[in-house]
Amino acid sequence: MKMHEAPVNFNEWISPGSIKFAEASPVDEFCANHISGYQNNRYEAIALSVSYGSMIDIVVYAIDKEYLGKGEYSNGKLPVKQFSLNNLYIKNLLPYIDEMHFCVQTGRYKIEEITLINLK
Repeated sequence: MKMHEAPVNFNEWISPGSIKFAEASPVDEFCANHISGYQNNRYEAIALSVSYGSMIDIVVYAIDKEYLGKGEYSNGKLPVKQFSLNNLYIKNLLPYIDEMHFCVQTGRYKIEEITLINLK
């Protein structure tokens, strides 16, 4: 088993994660309610970044459908606008979420290489 070559900071854990938004409250509804000028017919949210630390920052990345497939974006590049929401709390996002899953790890070992021994 190979350990990670880079030094590991055991105070900083990394994670992939997933969010299932509530059917009745899609992410675009959240955006329309919290981002000035966000229009569901123009923008389509494609990514969400949440940072929580000395400050709370929610960043929404949305395709601008007005430019999609036109001009410099006719070659398959996606025109994406970034919306930063640093005046919200995570609790503002929670009513729009049905489920949230993530598993944090140190990064010292590759998670796909582990074998659980307590399942025997």
